[in-house]
This record gives sequence, structure tokens and C-alpha cells, in this order.
Amino acid sequence: MYHQITRNKRNSIVVVTLFLAVWLLAGFVIGEFAGGTGYAIAGAIVLGVLGVLAALYSYYFGAATVLSAVGAKEADPRQYVQLYNIVQTLSIGDGLPVPKVYIIEDPSPNAFATGRDPQHAAVTVTTGLLQMMNREELEGVLAHEMSHIKNFDVRLLLVVTTMIGLAAIIASVIWNGALRFRSRDARALLIVFAVGAVFTL
Repeated sequence: MYHQITRNKRNSIVVVTLFLAVWLLAGFVIGEFAGGTGYAIAGAIVLGVLGVLAALYSYYFGAATVLSAVGAKEADPRQYVQLYNIVQTLSIGDGLPVPKVYIIEDPSPNAFATGRDPQHAAVTVTTGLLQMMNREELEGVLAHEMSHIKNFDVRLLLVVTTMIGLAAIIASVIWNGALRFRSRDARALLIVFAVGAVFTL
């Protein structure tokens, strides 16, 4: 258990570091393409700063962004008594703070956990899941989601998802720039395509 937590924390740092390195490289290449070494350094600095801001955003606001994107609403404890009771019981058993509980109005059965750590976590279930499952089945699903919180799986997934989304935006910009490029420097064009391919992957 503790090895898995340590591994997930380390992997989160590795992912962010790799993305920042790629952002710096992309900034340098785009700057070099635009106007030489001076622009290359400026480009690396600009995209490096944007990369740091993206990492901070994914860490502090990624969960709220995900919940908003899927239309999740915080569950009313008076309306969802059983759901809250299960979450509280599991939290006590796992020695975790009680996460926030969210509901999605959707007939499809689904559930997920998100958040940067157990102190800032949330579990979300759809109304379809609540209608389909009895208490024992629901407890099994929520226990699985709580394990993701306890193991810090949610942080790793949150960081990876957010950074990939932002990288996709950068890839679009790079590809568009490459397509507008006039072949005054075939090597620069090749580098731009290479960096764009890295972001796309």
C-alpha cells in the first residue's frame, strides 16, 4: 500500500517534469523558427512559464474543472442519506477524511473519484448507478473509488489528464504554424513537425 502511494506520488512528479521539458523544447523550437536564438530563448521561457502554470492549475483546480465538465452537482445529504452513510463508513474504515459527494443526473451507471489528495477529494456517482444497485453493491463500487483516493491514483490521473489536454492545444498551434510555414528552412520545418508529433503523442 505505502509503496503504491509513494510510486504514484513519484510518477506524478515525473509526468509534470517530462511535460515541462517538452514545453521548454517546443518554446525553443518555435522561437528559433520565428526569429533566431533570441526568440528561441524567449519562446522557451514563455512556454516554460505556461507549463508551470498548467501544472499548478491541474493540481489546484483540475478536480473542479473535471466535475464542472461532467455536470456534477454536490449531493444533498438529506436526499442521499444512504450514499453519504456509505461514504462516511468507508472513510472511517480507511482512515481518510470524508470526501465531498457529487451526483450526475445520468441514467448510465458510473462512478469515479477525483482530487489532488485525500484532504481535497470527491467521489461522484450517477443517478443511474444509484437506481441500479442495492446498498451492498454500491458499497463495493464506492470502496473501489475510495481506494483510488487512498493510493493517490486520483492525483496521478488528474495531472496526466489535464496536462494532456493542454498539450493537445499546443499541438494544434504547432501544426497550424507548420502548415503556414514557407519552405525557407527545411530543417526548421522538420523540427516543428517533430515537436508537434511529440505533443500529439
